[in-house]
Amino acid sequence: MYLTEQGLYDIIDECETTECYSPLIRTLGEIFSSIENLSKSFVQESTPTTSPTMDSAENKCLNKEELRHLEGEKDKDEDSSCAESSSTGILRVDLSSVRRAYNDLFKLKTSIFENALVNALVTLAGNLQMELPTRKEKDNHDDIVNVLLIVFEIPALGSGDFLETALPAICRASQWLSVEVQATLARMWAGPGRSSIRNILENLQQLITLKVIVTPFHRDFFIQDENVITSATKLVKDVP
Repeated sequence: MYLTEQGLYDIIDECETTECYSPLIRTLGEIFSSIENLSKSFVQESTPTTSPTMDSAENKCLNKEELRHLEGEKDKDEDSSCAESSSTGILRVDLSSVRRAYNDLFKLKTSIFENALVNALVTLAGNLQMELPTRKEKDNHDDIVNVLLIVFEIPALGSGDFLETALPAICRASQWLSVEVQATLARMWAGPGRSSIRNILENLQQLITLKVIVTPFHRDFFIQDENVITSATKLVKDVP
């Protein structure tokens, strides 16, 4: 099961027409609580890569040796492309699609779906905490990267129950992220996700500030002992 931008639009339209938001609440719960479901949602459309073919006039200008060389290079490119696609089972998330979908979702009153989404994110964080320690460095982590990219695009992540409940849970789970996943997140945030960098940093900084204020630190429990603060700080460093 997965969710697409158009799929979310259709569910919202249906709910607004019937004035019953149970399908939306159920869908958000099923998608955002599952690593598998969320990682396959809002993915980019796969488009086959084709090499441009030279016209006959250009071919005539090349001798047989040059043509064989070009054909060999083309075969190498196709082989490497196939190897890359076969080693990566999950398509990269389409962040533009995610933002448009969130923009439409948050036009609704947040009271309609906030509890369902927050609870789903807490469940997701628990699943991540169980899953990440069992992952090996050589395992494919594209699903984890997709999940975190989608979660950190949530517009309200730095306010209300999202800030007090969901984001701390996600940060606790992120302490188990491998160096490879952190590096991939940094690359994605520096590239397609660069327009969200400011919001991500502000949300993490708000969480750190909140935890520093409300946590009763003492001589046996220092700031560096609070795993939400340390995990959020680590994520801040991952944001370019």
